[in-house]
Amino acid sequence: MSLGCRTADLGGWRPLSVPRGRPQDQRLVMTRLEVRLLGFPSLRLDGRSVDLALRKGLGLIAYLADARALVARDQMASLLWPEADAEVARSRLRRTLHKIGAAFAAEVIEADRSSLALAPSVAPRVDTHAFETACAAGDLSQAR
Repeated sequence: MSLGCRTADLGGWRPLSVPRGRPQDQRLVMTRLEVRLLGFPSLRLDGRSVDLALRKGLGLIAYLADARALVARDQMASLLWPEADAEVARSRLRRTLHKIGAAFAAEVIEADRSSLALAPSVAPRVDTHAFETACAAGDLSQAR
């Protein structure tokens, strides 16, 4: 799945979230992704609720937001579909990635043949991280 394209005017790769135009006008636009896992899980992209009716898709995004690093596709496929053989699990992962892209109407996951990660233009905020940080600091008023 290609999440970037080669452009002659930029002399290299650019994320699809960066609009076309003159190179000096192009800036990487950060997209805020809120992942709420405490209580009923939900996702918000730039303040707008995203209706992702896929439990495994939500799990995939939560895992990538928590990892904040590259995750092997095979590892993710076997984690989400442990009962399936490797080929079936990889196929299900491909379909899930496609459905996530359609639900967000933006590229939030960067994928290549061997790994997955949140796109560099996505700034994740995971409520469990904020909770843990507030608890560690002893600021229980913020741990909600």
